[in-house]
Order: sequence, then C-alpha cells, then structure tokens
Amino acid sequence: MAFLNFLDVAGVERAGLVTSVSPEVIGHTAEVNDWNARYCAAEPGRLIAFRSVHPNYVSNAAPAVDRLASIGIRALKVHPPHQLFAPNAHRDGLESLTAVYARAQDLGLPVMIHTGTSVFPGARIVYAWPMLADDIGVHYPDLVVILVHADHPQGNPSSIQWNPPQSNRTGNRWPFTMGQPAVNPTGARSDCGACTERATDRRE
Repeated sequence: MAFLNFLDVAGVERAGLVTSVSPEVIGHTAEVNDWNARYCAAEPGRLIAFRSVHPNYVSNAAPAVDRLASIGIRALKVHPPHQLFAPNAHRDGLESLTAVYARAQDLGLPVMIHTGTSVFPGARIVYAWPMLADDIGVHYPDLVVILVHADHPQGNPSSIQWNPPQSNRTGNRWPFTMGQPAVNPTGARSDCGACTERATDRRE
C-alpha cells in the first residue's frame, strides 16, 4: 500500500484516518465509514479508523455506533462546524448525540472533536469553541475525548484563552494541534502520538 510506504519513509509508526459524515457541508454520506474500515483493515496495527455517526441522520444512534465498532472503526469523529450542531447539543435535547457519547463510552471508543476552522461554505465555526466540549467530560467522565486543532485563535479567538491542563479534569481529554506549528499559545500537543496510542489501547 502506497500510504504505508509513505509512513515508513516519514518514520511514522501509526496514523489515524479521519473524516466525518457531513452531507450538507462537504457531501460525505455514511458510505465513508465502510470505505475507511476497508482501507484500514489492510494494516489495523498501524491504521486507526476514525469515523462518525451523524445524530441528525440516524433514527437510533446506539446501534449505529455498535455497527461501526463491529466493522473495525476504532474511534469516532464529531465535526460540529460541518455537521451543524454544537458538541454539547445533547444538553439541548439532541438525544441521538447523547446516545453516540454514551455508547462510545460503553465501548471504549475515543471521540475526536473538531475545534478548529473550516474553509467550506456553510460551515458553522461558532460550534468549534473548545469550551463547548467541557460538558462532554462532565456528563461522560470515562469517555476519552480528543480535541483537535485546539490552538486556532485566528478563527476561534477564545481558543487562545483555553487552558488544556485545566480542561482535563477527568484525565480523559487530550488536546492536540494537528496541522499547526509545534510551538503554540495553548501549550497543547502538536502531534497526535499519545492520542492515537490511547485510541489503540482502549480497543485492544
């Protein structure tokens, strides 16, 4: 596989392959979940599949999460700006999102939450505010939550004021700054090594 060869050349041990179901903003339907599972099945020890259940497009979210786990998905992705809901919308009655978080916690599936910007027309960056994810840790303390792009002050001014150590009260929240410079104002990780290792450890 060409991608594995690329990882070898780059000296990368493992990689998370990430996308999310977002038919309204980027056109990704639930079919991407099965494609990703098949791709990562070629080398499950090195390729970690992150996929999503869109709470507004399933009638029963818990079995949908179970199905993803059964086909090899090892972590979930929630992309609030592209999926058009706040990460804490479970507080406002989005029951299918409640089911996603609860079932992920039961199964030991980490949940990656996008807290950065987007260039896609129709994206709602207001939903990327990192502090909205604090409610997830409060309500699901055993759920591993990965906050990605946690240092995007240019599109999310409040991010620069966000304190990763203080936010990790449960010990299960992992901020990192994928795609950003190694030095950043928040002190969050600039790589996802620990995050992907944790994702793998929770499923093995």
